[in-house]
Amino acid sequence: MTEPITITNYTEADAPKVWRLAALDDRRAPRGPALLAYVHGELRAAVGVNDGHAVADPFHPTADIVDMLRLRARSELTEAVAA
Repeated sequence: MTEPITITNYTEADAPKVWRLAALDDRRAPRGPALLAYVHGELRAAVGVNDGHAVADPFHPTADIVDMLRLRARSELTEAVAA
């Protein structure tokens, strides 16, 4: 993927977008803290920080994005445990 990706932390304001994405992916939305990935302002994937559960846009290539979010989530968990 060569397009810029913006990663943000999930907030309650993101809930409708994440629920829509989960419905599109026919999966449940991540629970608890999550990381979101946007490409050109469109939400493409969301990954739960605690369990790595992912939802992604099935109409775009997202495997690399989900992998990147999971790696970032593991890093955040490791930092939280070390603190």
